[in-house]
Amino acid sequence: MKHVKKWATSAACLAALGFIAVGCGTTQSSPPGGGGGAATTNTTSSTPAGNLMTVKVAMDEPSPSMAGIVLADKLGYFKQQGIQIQATSFASGADAMTGLAANQVDVAPGLISAYVFNAVQSGLNIKIVADEGRDQPTKGYFEFVLRKSLASKITNYSQLKGLTLGIASRGNINELMLDKVLAKGGLTEKDVHIKVVDDFADFNTALANGAMDGAMQIEPFITLGEQKNIAVPFKTPGAYGPNEEISVIMYSPQFASNKQLATRWMTAYLEGVRAFDNAMVYGNQNRQQVAKIMAAYTKTSVTQFEAMNMPLLDPNGYVDPAAVQSDETWYAGQGTVKTPVAVNKVLDPQFAQAAVAKLGSYQKP
Repeated sequence: MKHVKKWATSAACLAALGFIAVGCGTTQSSPPGGGGGAATTNTTSSTPAGNLMTVKVAMDEPSPSMAGIVLADKLGYFKQQGIQIQATSFASGADAMTGLAANQVDVAPGLISAYVFNAVQSGLNIKIVADEGRDQPTKGYFEFVLRKSLASKITNYSQLKGLTLGIASRGNINELMLDKVLAKGGLTEKDVHIKVVDDFADFNTALANGAMDGAMQIEPFITLGEQKNIAVPFKTPGAYGPNEEISVIMYSPQFASNKQLATRWMTAYLEGVRAFDNAMVYGNQNRQQVAKIMAAYTKTSVTQFEAMNMPLLDPNGYVDPAAVQSDETWYAGQGTVKTPVAVNKVLDPQFAQAAVAKLGSYQKP
């Protein structure tokens, strides 16, 4: 976000583990191991590629929360379901969402933003179909950090008043979570100076040179900031953002209508999620292999990757409707969602439920 994954311009384009590099600021795509080409306006997700069906996936900047997709590809789960993914990059998150609504891309991981609710309200049938990552209660892969030199001076939320704080974008989880942090100290955005910087890597630079006092940061940059004595987490996500759904998987209207293919994709995705959970969250099964794959994807060493705060990826794909409703209520309060919609028009769990029926309910190792 990643991660958190933001619906904003990504300076970290994909260039690892078979996800062929695509130019930042462009709308291009290329399948794992294949050649690139401009994304078209008519995605044919059911078009065979050899004996495999091609599914276009809008890949966000590298984050451990992308593990379900990355591992499903690299461990062969997509192939087992007769699928190959075509990684697609957009100039911005807004473009990615527009592409999803227009069926230019089939699947998009990302934030529950105001755009999602507004799109559904306007008749664009985007669906939230599965979880893609929540913070662990005591440590987050997406959390608020302070500049190291301030860590011993700022001990309670109210002391954040007057500081310069960074977020990657507005109208989504970045701003929502910062608002929750400030609210714990009786503060609002009017009590601080907000800087919007669309690349999480730049937060560490700004914190290091004193241009920023704190930020809503994501892995791998949280751990890198700690290792370089640049930043430290402030409090814990469980204190200011309990049960917050950080990132989700969304389907385009056209892809969701192809229920057989959409369920096969979800089945492979959840197998990737479970491989991650078994290795990095609930056990150490195939840990070396998984850590090596994810370290290459996040462009860190295996040691650095294993030191990161791992997201909780729901092994059954469950998204809490109450969390979705809470987000919409916050956006409505901010005025970015004018006409709220019923959560069941946005959240569609049928694909995850069908995949779990095939795989069985997850059992911890």
